[in-house]
Amino acid sequence: MISIKFESKHKLPGDVYSLSFIPEFPVSFSPGQSIQIFINDYEHQLYSIAPGSSTLNIRIVTKLTGSSTFKLALSRLKSGDTLRMKIDDNLSPFSIDANNVLFLAQGLAITPFISFLDQKTLIKPPIS
Repeated sequence: MISIKFESKHKLPGDVYSLSFIPEFPVSFSPGQSIQIFINDYEHQLYSIAPGSSTLNIRIVTKLTGSSTFKLALSRLKSGDTLRMKIDDNLSPFSIDANNVLFLAQGLAITPFISFLDQKTLIKPPIS
């Protein structure tokens, strides 16, 4: 388990938010990899990491609506609040060298694809 400090929340279209966390030490992860975020010893949810592995912070994208205690706790976070996370061992299903990839997703399920594309752009700049 790794401690993470809540950094900021940015509103996106609709009722969607981008939440940014700073881990207690630098961590590496693959584009599209998942993390479990714990709000206490027994409540956790799985999220895809939004940015690629080139940033020091970890960002998730989620809706903060509904009546779940987990979403309510996320919506009430203040800068500096500490949570815990675990990086899942799942690896990205994409090869960073892939040139022809078809992405199919709907809603927030696009988060791992955004992460993959961000990383691919950083490694191989677009051809002009």
